[in-house]
Amino acid sequence: MRVLSVDRKRGRIKVQAESPDDLWHLSRVIEPGDVFYGWTFRREERRTDALRPEKGEKKRMYLGIRVESVEFRPFTDRLRVLGVIVEGPQDRGKHHSIDVSPGDTVELAKERWHPLVEKRLRSAERDMGRQKVVAVGIDDEEGVVGVLWNYGVETVATIRGGGGGKMFDGGGDRREFFGEVAGVVKNLLATTGSGVVLVAGPGFYRDEFVEFLKEKLGGEVHILVYPTSHGGLRGVYEAIKGGGGMKLLADHRVVVETAHVEKVLEAIKKDEDCAYGFEDVRNAVERGAVETLVVLESRLFDDTWRDLVEMAENLGAKVVLVSEHHEGGKKLAGLGGIAALLRYRV
Repeated sequence: MRVLSVDRKRGRIKVQAESPDDLWHLSRVIEPGDVFYGWTFRREERRTDALRPEKGEKKRMYLGIRVESVEFRPFTDRLRVLGVIVEGPQDRGKHHSIDVSPGDTVELAKERWHPLVEKRLRSAERDMGRQKVVAVGIDDEEGVVGVLWNYGVETVATIRGGGGGKMFDGGGDRREFFGEVAGVVKNLLATTGSGVVLVAGPGFYRDEFVEFLKEKLGGEVHILVYPTSHGGLRGVYEAIKGGGGMKLLADHRVVVETAHVEKVLEAIKKDEDCAYGFEDVRNAVERGAVETLVVLESRLFDDTWRDLVEMAENLGAKVVLVSEHHEGGKKLAGLGGIAALLRYRV
């Protein structure tokens, strides 16, 4: 995401969305009551002698709408903002929706810019240009191919392998299976602009696929190999949990977020110094005991939650926001959406 301008006096910021990740970031900072500006199409109304105006052709125009709701579907290229027109050449007071796609420039005005909101947009700006990762989880049963976006894992294709028997006799069926999986990988590399492929799976089967993939892709793509006990999507998530050991994945948001959730779960299991659930975490924050705060980002539309996160930061805690669109986020939701690793037990 490109932050094009910031007008602090008017509480207005202009940004350009570059990718589906940016649409997700925007969906997390646009709130009911904000004014959202963007180019859109609306039908002109032509006045006639009839009782009702005649509807004209749709015309491209720049509108500002008072936001009522935001619709974002994960792993799509569109964000929709719905509200009432407050600025524009016509139809003020009427409802309208503005669709945002990668490449669009939009503006957002807020009465109050919470520090976490601007920090979120700046974080999205820093993410721009970071390598997307195509992920493969493979074993003799199936090959799952997907993309690691900043907010989750998108499963693009599941290709059935066929198990044992003929797959292991002459190798012909196996190469056909490998070829299907590699074909999906190659297409994804082209559409996402990625230069990194993560291959996860058990034993020699994974290694044999990696050799096949190298033949098909040549030497221009980084192939990260991670041994897991399972293939498929389960293998991909298993690799993500251990992804900190791979340099190219160490700072990927999904990997970082998952790692912190796993640290919390391990601390709970071992009865180490930690807290989870809003009230217990708030108590720990107020006492200055929180070393790392892990919070589900979808909860930050509530000012009470945002103020708690801001307090934790002011008291020196590290804050990790976690997307609900991956396995780590779902586990954190099961803990009440918030947890903390503590400096000392409270």
